[in-house]
Amino acid sequence: MLLRRLVLQTALLGAATLTHASAPYCLPGDTCFPSDHDLRQLNISVNGRLIQTKPYGSACYKATYNAGGCLAVAANNNDSDFRLRTPPAVMYTNAEQVREKDTWLGCPIPDLSIDEFAPSAIDGSCTLGNMSPYIVNASSVNDIVEAVNFAAKYNLRFRIKNTGHDYLSRSTGQGSLTIWTHYMNDVKLIKGFKTCYSDNRQDVISVGPGVTAQQLYAAGANYGVVTIGSFTATVGAAGGYVLGGGSGPLSSMLGLAIDNVVQFEVVTADGDRKIVNGCTNQDLFWALRGGGGAFAVVIRVFYKTYPAFTAINTVFAQVGCLRNESYKALIDTVVELQVPFRHAGQMGIWSANKGLRSVSILSLRPFTNDNIEDQNNILKLFDRIRVIKDCTSQVSTAQFRGDDSWNQAYNTVLFPVTKAGAPVGINIINLSRLVPYKMMENTKGSSDLNLQRIKDYIFGLPLDVSFLWQNTIGEATRKIAPNATAIHPDWREAFGYINAPVVGPWHGMTDEQIRHYKVILKKTSHVFGDAAYYNEDYFFEKNWQESFFGANYPRLLRIKKAVDPKGLFNCPLCVGAEDGW
Repeated sequence: MLLRRLVLQTALLGAATLTHASAPYCLPGDTCFPSDHDLRQLNISVNGRLIQTKPYGSACYKATYNAGGCLAVAANNNDSDFRLRTPPAVMYTNAEQVREKDTWLGCPIPDLSIDEFAPSAIDGSCTLGNMSPYIVNASSVNDIVEAVNFAAKYNLRFRIKNTGHDYLSRSTGQGSLTIWTHYMNDVKLIKGFKTCYSDNRQDVISVGPGVTAQQLYAAGANYGVVTIGSFTATVGAAGGYVLGGGSGPLSSMLGLAIDNVVQFEVVTADGDRKIVNGCTNQDLFWALRGGGGAFAVVIRVFYKTYPAFTAINTVFAQVGCLRNESYKALIDTVVELQVPFRHAGQMGIWSANKGLRSVSILSLRPFTNDNIEDQNNILKLFDRIRVIKDCTSQVSTAQFRGDDSWNQAYNTVLFPVTKAGAPVGINIINLSRLVPYKMMENTKGSSDLNLQRIKDYIFGLPLDVSFLWQNTIGEATRKIAPNATAIHPDWREAFGYINAPVVGPWHGMTDEQIRHYKVILKKTSHVFGDAAYYNEDYFFEKNWQESFFGANYPRLLRIKKAVDPKGLFNCPLCVGAEDGW
């Protein structure tokens, strides 16, 4: 009954979508908002680390135009490092804008011209939009505690940002006070860590709240261990990534990020610093593993480690076709190969683009002993792709050996491929769906029909919409009980998951882009069902509680009310967002 009631409550959210749902927060301009004196006191308490932000794209607008400054930001707009070090910026520009009535507020940066001269001055307004006006550049836990207490005292809209790799504007917000943990990026190996529930000791890696996946992999290589992490280098290893579940290139082998957490350290809404694990604050421990970022500020994550791999084999294939018929044959073949790839121990991602009639495949195979497979064995699986009429393929392989083989493979192969395939500084609306095992396995003759539905769906996508299949879950993730963590129970019976992002123009989302997305979302749900990845979706899920959390949502909401009764920690489509964000 609770889920049905929540569905009705969120009907209005579907209509409001990109505007902030009403919430009783004090915002700049309100009489209840902290005075300049109060803000100065906050700045003193955080050792001068309070930043009053300005729109970083202002040099491109007529009222404040500066050709050199505009050229600099336009040239760096699609650079993830630029976005990492720019306090109010996030990775996707539409998350920096907010809609009020029929007007988009923000300060988007124009694309560079072909000749790479400075863009012409934009005749429009430049405002912070959905970017935070006040950001605490946290360097210590005390900075975080002070910011939490200040936000609670003045009832402020509050956000937490590590890298800003975020599709749903959860790490930024109009008029908000934000904690920015980017520089709290220490990583330490703890040998013989003893969990509270076992006498067994294990080596764990302690991860600060600003650490990126790329930094975590490098640290693991230095310590001679392997850890879980994401495909994309700029994803924060101890932020929204793990709180939302945390899939990555090794998940089918090691599990999701939440399956590898042995302990959190957090700051709760009352400003207290707490240890959270399987024995202490157990409900919160359960909620933080897949329930999203609405329960506490995570200041440290303790991950399991694994012995370094002896070797990694990688394959990267690019295939282009001359005709739609050959492209369709390519799609059919790649879909049919997903189960054989899995049986061969391969994991990875592949993407398809109908407009280019192309498919790219990134596949990897780690080895934990000296029985290392010859690369030619996996290349045999690609033979079916190579012989498709009117398609041309380029296939490259690489092998990395030794204790740092995973870090080498990531930086040499995975990082360049994923960086090229996942640009930042763009306007993008993402959607995701889990692919159940029952769609892939041949159960009572159903597999052929299900595979055909998948093939038809991919081939039927519009020319301007890319498709991504993440062949990274199953196996290890399937061994975890559905209710052991807060993530949607369907993850425990998922073979993989898919994305179908819709990209729009630099100046912001258009009604056409939104309509486009909603049509694709409806078709995607028809084929794959409604279970989605909390970290990789968007505002237009009509029943987001069910899509993201399934039967776990009622328990999550009870825990939310218990640990954060005043709703300090809130964000779009997070637990408790029915009351606004």
